Amino acid sequence: MNCTKGFIFLIFFGALIGDTIAQSNKTVTDAAISKMISTYKTDSKGPYKDIRWFCKDGSTVAPQERCPEPGVQRARYRDEVVALGVSNHIFLGQILSATVYEDFWDSEYQGSRMKQYSLEQYLRANDGGWINRRAQFYRGAFQAEDEEAWG
Repeated sequence: MNCTKGFIFLIFFGALIGDTIAQSNKTVTDAAISKMISTYKTDSKGPYKDIRWFCKDGSTVAPQERCPEPGVQRARYRDEVVALGVSNHIFLGQILSATVYEDFWDSEYQGSRMKQYSLEQYLRANDGGWINRRAQFYRGAFQAEDEEAWG
């Protein structure tokens, strides 16, 4: 991302979630978030830890195993990505099939999570995959049929 795109992104993203951050107990600094994003852009798994089956009974199993009842296979978020969502209300690499509808609508924060998802889709299309620059080729990170079924 060139300097101008980066600056525009930071202004837009800051305005988008500024109220959210101001209202929360921010524990991750802007500099740390920028560093995370830069790291994910060059990592082959991006913001994801690995691929797992997420079973209807709440269990999680390795990709080569199967759930007792059909489940959803997708990437698992890195621990620091989950922590960023809790501490700063910033959600990177959102996978819809893993998101509860009410959490996605995010009414408590005026739809911030939904707006972040839209912004991320724009950045993926216009910035070479953005935080998934290399992870967009991570086999199984997204299951299109599960994402479509969620929508």
